[in-house]
Amino acid sequence: GDACDVCPEDADHADTDGNGFPDCIDCGNGNSNKILICHVPPGNPCNEQELCISENAAQAHLDNGSYIGACRFLYCPEGRSAKVTETVKQNVPVYPNPATSRFHVNLEDFMGAASQVSLVDYLGKVVWTRDVVAGTPDLTVGIQDNLMNGLYMVVVKQGNNISTQKLMILK
Repeated sequence: GDACDVCPEDADHADTDGNGFPDCIDCGNGNSNKILICHVPPGNPCNEQELCISENAAQAHLDNGSYIGACRFLYCPEGRSAKVTETVKQNVPVYPNPATSRFHVNLEDFMGAASQVSLVDYLGKVVWTRDVVAGTPDLTVGIQDNLMNGLYMVVVKQGNNISTQKLMILK
């Protein structure tokens, strides 16, 4: 593993208890039905918090922008120094969804300045990033062969504004 993996010191795919999650995120007094997630509070993404939750609750947290594993401050790389002026706008238009070979990101709300578009997998790992120049109304993204089918998050950052949208990839 490397520093970008869910398990930097261990193999991401080691699952000795068979619960479907890497061993390094199992938590809670040896109880294998709990996993470590990074909770990303809606409206305050720089205040990520590590939680040990039931496997049964994982999907609800993932659906709301949290990710599996230790917090890595994906939405606020400078750490917990959140800016008071930061705003989070949900649901940047992404289509088609689900996507099979490519998808489009509607950037009409972001044309006034340069922005950055990223694709984040369900483990919270940034798998693709592109800087976009001001005035770009739409970005077409080809789905890389190495991406697995599953749920991803499209994240658009422009200054202190962050917009997100879930994207299902089904190749």
